[in-house]
Amino acid sequence: MKAQTKKQALKKIKELLSTANRNMIKDAELMLDSETINLSKYEDNYLLPKILISAILEREANGWLPLKASAYVEAKRLANY
Repeated sequence: MKAQTKKQALKKIKELLSTANRNMIKDAELMLDSETINLSKYEDNYLLPKILISAILEREANGWLPLKASAYVEAKRLANY
């Protein structure tokens, strides 16, 4: 097995985050177009965007969980870093 370098890992992270970013923006648009959010209830500040980002990141995190048990444990360990 050939070990992954820091440079290789960061390149892959950037690729994955680019895709995730596009998906999260689409999710935000869908949420804002839905009838579940009453936009008139929110002032023009960062509260609603932060609420949306928080909800989207939580959903995204669940979709990225590793399948292997050992990788899942490692991801949870690093989340507490």
